[in-house]
Amino acid sequence: MAEKHPSSVLIKRYGGSRLYNTTAASYLTLNDLAHMVREGRRLRVLDASTGEDITAEILTQSALKLH
Repeated sequence: MAEKHPSSVLIKRYGGSRLYNTTAASYLTLNDLAHMVREGRRLRVLDASTGEDITAEILTQSALKLH
């Protein structure tokens, strides 16, 4: 069965913890990210200033915020 969302969505984190979805050209909240994960989307989160992959850190923050 083919994946519903086969490609990953690139999210960039800017200063002040602002998250920007480069695919949809819009800002997101941690709740938005959690919703995307529940939909089965693959996410990749990069720090906009350093290029560092911070996906695990952001998804952990999202999970902790929701509980």
